[in-house]
Parts: sequence; C-alpha cells; structure tokens
Amino acid sequence: MRTHVRIRAAAQGLVNGESVDAIAQTVCYRETSAFINAFRRATGQTRAPTATPIPHHHPHLDPSRA
Repeated sequence: MRTHVRIRAAAQGLVNGESVDAIAQTVCYRETSAFINAFRRATGQTRAPTATPIPHHHPHLDPSRA
C-alpha cells in the first residue's frame, strides 16, 4: 500500500519535469533502478507521460486502497 503512495508522488514529480534520480531519492528509494522497477510494476510504464498525470482511477494507484 505504501508503495502506491510513493508511486503517485513520483508520477507527479515526473509530470513536473523532475529528474528520475531526484524523484527516487525524494520517495525514499536507495537506488534509482529499484524506483524504476517499482514504478514499472505499479504503472506498466517506465516513466509518466510528461503532459498527463496518472489518473486517480488507475487500479493499482486507487487512493482508497492506500
């Protein structure tokens, strides 16, 4: 559950143009590669689209499940 909160925060950072390395540190991943793998597992994407945030209704990121 906590991972979903971290991934949502990371997706917003990607949308805002932050670097993957900076986001990984911000959401408490020790290694950027671990963050990338977790993000891919949670979203099916290697990075968030730069113009469109991940929708709240994404089944793996549903806030009611956090």
